[in-house]
Amino acid sequence: MTSFRTKNFNKKIELQLPLLRDFWLLKENVGKNWNGNDEVQTAYYDFLHEVGFIYGNANNKPKDAREKTSGLVSLGLIDDNRRLTEVGEQLLTISQHNDFSVDNLLGIPADSFIYLKHSY
Repeated sequence: MTSFRTKNFNKKIELQLPLLRDFWLLKENVGKNWNGNDEVQTAYYDFLHEVGFIYGNANNKPKDAREKTSGLVSLGLIDDNRRLTEVGEQLLTISQHNDFSVDNLLGIPADSFIYLKHSY
């Protein structure tokens, strides 16, 4: 069981997606795999710490990194290798352009509409 937290869930997702993208663009991470790679998972935890997304110092950094990303995998925003999916890219674009317009059939914010469409 994971301990993915739901407080400020949408905001945390929308903050973490560009961080994941940026992490994988770093020269030292290009071509590396997430699964079974404690070194990469530790590096991601340290990266989150460096940019101020998390505070403190986890006893088990790889586990903490997995916990921070597992919910995003479950939602289909990133794949098992922690790369953004097409849906994750769409949500990233919405959040980066601050385009939470309600110009859809249901009249709900664009990010909520992405979650709803993706759940079906």
